[in-house]
Amino acid sequence: QVGELANWVGAHFWNAQDEAAGVAASAPDHPFAELDSTGLLFRYDEDARGRGRWTPRLVAVDLRSSLGSLRSDGARVDLGAAADAAAAAASVVETWDRVRVHAAPPEPQTDYVRALLEEEAGWGDESGQQEEVEEEDEEEEEDEALATVRRFRREQAKLAAAAAAPKVAPAEAAAAAEAAAAAEAEAAERLSRAAEALETQVQHWPDYLKAFVHERSLHLPRMLVAGEGFEGYGESCAAIETEEAREALFDRVRYFVEECDQLNGFHVLAEDTGGFGFLTEKLMTELADEYTRTPVLVYSLRKRPPSTAAPAGATDEVQEGRRCINEALAAANVAPLAGVYVPMAAPNSARALGLVEGASLYHTSAVLAAAVDGTTAPWRLRLRAPELAPGMHVANPVSFSTAIRLLRGSGGQTPFAAAGIALPCSPLPTEHQSMEAADERLASASAAPSDGWGAVTALTPGMGGAKPPLPRSELVVVRGAEREGAVLTPAEALTDAGAALARSRPRCVRHVCAAAAALPIPLTFPRPLVPARRSSVGAAPMLAQLTSTAAFGPLLARAKSALRVARGTVAATAMLQSWGYSAQDMDEVSEQLQCMVDDYADADDEGSDFSDDD
Repeated sequence: QVGELANWVGAHFWNAQDEAAGVAASAPDHPFAELDSTGLLFRYDEDARGRGRWTPRLVAVDLRSSLGSLRSDGARVDLGAAADAAAAAASVVETWDRVRVHAAPPEPQTDYVRALLEEEAGWGDESGQQEEVEEEDEEEEEDEALATVRRFRREQAKLAAAAAAPKVAPAEAAAAAEAAAAAEAEAAERLSRAAEALETQVQHWPDYLKAFVHERSLHLPRMLVAGEGFEGYGESCAAIETEEAREALFDRVRYFVEECDQLNGFHVLAEDTGGFGFLTEKLMTELADEYTRTPVLVYSLRKRPPSTAAPAGATDEVQEGRRCINEALAAANVAPLAGVYVPMAAPNSARALGLVEGASLYHTSAVLAAAVDGTTAPWRLRLRAPELAPGMHVANPVSFSTAIRLLRGSGGQTPFAAAGIALPCSPLPTEHQSMEAADERLASASAAPSDGWGAVTALTPGMGGAKPPLPRSELVVVRGAEREGAVLTPAEALTDAGAALARSRPRCVRHVCAAAAALPIPLTFPRPLVPARRSSVGAAPMLAQLTSTAAFGPLLARAKSALRVARGTVAATAMLQSWGYSAQDMDEVSEQLQCMVDDYADADDEGSDFSDDD
């Protein structure tokens, strides 16, 4: 995860995986058990106090100012209301030589983070000897044989304590169990109330992150300082230009890769059209050099499209020129390094998704996280035998590498793909309803091919509108499908969804995957974006898709034209020079964009020719 927006999206994504893994652990027959989160996305380790925990296989790059109350080693610190007030009062300290030191007060913690800390503090009461074990580990040299002896002694001590414990009467045991259940219910209610308050309290992505963060996960480049100017592609050049800086970042990637029994690929969430663009490019270059045959799926996350209602001014023209340069550099330098490159931005207004004009980053990032969760599900589902056995929770999964090949096409030179989701997904129509809808589309010349079931909200800029672009290949994921109030089995959903898509969409190479596991909806998911929770386990049916289309050709041609106009200004020339880009470098960027335009023109069945004037 590279950039602030990527980490906002990632926090929602990891909360959903944590929710699904928790439900699956307590109910192995639940559809969430088919999401292999603990095996693929999470790793098991122990914290500093020896308590077991699951942490994401994650490297997150961000500015220090974006962490809020989260420490740089991934630990949460219990500040408390009193500590917040005391720290704010003591923000200015005068030393013995009368030097005044101004210290910024700690970021205020949300009620949700404090509720998590209270819940986490209760875990430490399970063993009275935990502090002694921690002291011994600090005093002695850590050695594999010595660690084995310590674990043996610890287990022996637990067995001896259990044998010496007094017998508890059945009535007392029942009362204790009832009290524990009541305490657990009270803690859950307190956490739920705290989650509802997030709408007004969230300022940083760690404010609502539930999952633990490993101490090697966070990478905070020292030379990056937040500011109004941190919006250009090359702003992060100084943070990654040295070999030492690149190794400091990539060593974190190697740390998690070396733990894997089998490396399936990389998911990269990147804000590459902003200040982290150059850093993302160098990270992708390292991945391509060191893991040559490993598939990489990049979600290029963009801020919401600018509104066209406001009049343009001189400042707006500079910002628009910088945006055009950013997008051109990302398309020319980052996209070719990816197996599949998916530009995504939450639309300005999407009533179907619950978004309104001016929605906060907390809301828009949740929509993008739902798209990431839905579109990556096919290779995160547990693979079963080809036969659709009764009770199976998934039908027609696909491997990561196969999905990449599907979307890149036979030539393999067009990595761009468009994303779209329907959340919640409408119920699948009956056969009679499908026939009526087909008759209405034939009778109405104005009906769009995608009207009816399967219509999605486009999240890729330039791919919306009344007439969706013609697809070359599609990966469609149906999760928790329903019909007439009943949840369908994956086999039924696979058959009916495939038939409905074949009737409502143009023909193309299409892979449909169906799963009984709907989209997990944790407590931290914004309430306006999903229907009311139907049970204690939040879930919503959804349809997600990735589409390869030749419509990216004209978009890239327009990006090349916009780059040619933008780089002609004095301000743009000075900005590019400050990033280390010469005129020759930008000519190469234009040539790379034209090569991709030509690749899409060659791959287009109609043989359309795209040029700068399109």
